[in-house]
Amino acid sequence: MTSPVPHPPRAHVRSLRVAALLAVALPAAAACSPKMPHVEPVDRGAGPDATRDALGAALHADVIARAGTMEEVPDAARRGELDAQHAGDVGLVLQAGYCYGILARGEASVGDLRIRLVDSNRDPRQVDRDTGPFASVGLAEPLCPEPTTDYRLELRGSAPGAFAVRVFRAAAL
Repeated sequence: MTSPVPHPPRAHVRSLRVAALLAVALPAAAACSPKMPHVEPVDRGAGPDATRDALGAALHADVIARAGTMEEVPDAARRGELDAQHAGDVGLVLQAGYCYGILARGEASVGDLRIRLVDSNRDPRQVDRDTGPFASVGLAEPLCPEPTTDYRLELRGSAPGAFAVRVFRAAAL
């Protein structure tokens, strides 16, 4: 006498059917969707030489990995030093009609770099959620100011050291 073949649980069968349907339907929908325009990748160039500018080269690699198709804001790149209290800040003017991404990196000695964007009243607008020497705002959630106004980017590290900041934007939809 043979033993009965066990049947998989219904939920498992259902999830396999849904997965099979999605595997067929999603690529077909993406291929014919008029809402998905082709976007050319942005050529960010070679970036700084890591032997001469390790901090700049590391931030450039972050930009390539995270800035997507956003354009760099001219003359907005900043460098500075975190003071004895492990803090620093950078003034920024963010224009209405754009959404922004702000990327920052501390040198290795800084440890965990944290950034917080505050408005002219010192009210926090966004705080980064990254850990380690890289920090960002405006990438995980939109940062689209109305109206154009002054902001301060507050930086804090685990220890003093150098930092670099680059600012990117895309037209608000």
